[in-house]
Amino acid sequence: RGETIGIFDSLLLNSDAIRKRKALIAKLGLKRMTSVNSCNPENLSILYMVHSGIDRKDWFALVSLRIALNGSMPNSAAVCGADGVECDQKTISGIYWNNTQLDGTIPATIGLMTALTTLSLHDNQVRGYLPSEIGKLTKLQRLLLGSNQMTGTIPKSVGVLEELTALNLTSNHLTGPFPSEIFSLTNLETLAIGQNPDFGGSISSRIGLLTSLVELDLEMTAQKGEIPTQIGKLSDLRFLNVANNDIEGTIPTELVELHQLNSTSGLRLANVEILGPVPVGLCQHIKALEFCASSSIICECCEVSSETFCSVDQ
Repeated sequence: RGETIGIFDSLLLNSDAIRKRKALIAKLGLKRMTSVNSCNPENLSILYMVHSGIDRKDWFALVSLRIALNGSMPNSAAVCGADGVECDQKTISGIYWNNTQLDGTIPATIGLMTALTTLSLHDNQVRGYLPSEIGKLTKLQRLLLGSNQMTGTIPKSVGVLEELTALNLTSNHLTGPFPSEIFSLTNLETLAIGQNPDFGGSISSRIGLLTSLVELDLEMTAQKGEIPTQIGKLSDLRFLNVANNDIEGTIPTELVELHQLNSTSGLRLANVEILGPVPVGLCQHIKALEFCASSSIICECCEVSSETFCSVDQ
């Protein structure tokens, strides 16, 4: 597609070609090519002229993404505000294609949409790797790709997305470990990797550097080792889910400092290998801890019995 964008640029700059395309557009009565198969360079340039209100680079990246995901072309000349696309003036700021039966891969050209703040492709069949070019989206705040079929690792380039507040990659087929660069994302509020059963690794002590975290979901990610004491530094944390892992050791007493944990089910420990008692201080602000009796966790201060959750989590 690198050659295609070069051809696309040259076509737009060729005045004879422009006149021919204007004549063709008039002949077509501004009917757009909606078939992906018709997206050769000339048709792309025609489509761009129809959608000339959008930055050329963003428009090409949008078309490339739609083609790569086996989706249809935009069905309206007013792309902004339609088809799950949001714009800020002439640049694309948000893509919301959730549950739209997309089943392709994310192309490298995604990196051309440098004004993008939200990329949400939740609940589709998106496959393949997350391209390293995602790191070029320096204004990205929300990357929501949960419930897909993605594979590979999280690229190191994610670590340069300083404005990122939400990273949701749940229910895919990703493998770990976390790139060390991810722990520099001090604005990150949601880190959700749960339901990636082959992810592997252990919870890094550097997790304590993500001081803005509100939600940490690592359920069923083949995590091993102990819960690091540094989690106790995440003073804004409201939800911690490490259920269905090979987590062992004891519950760190430092978790007593997490006063924002949700009072009903903020700490999920079902089906882990943790031994010993729940620190009494946790029960001052958590009334229901999710764990199973088989995990050998002893909770003398819990108001809800552990069996309440076992029928669901086992």
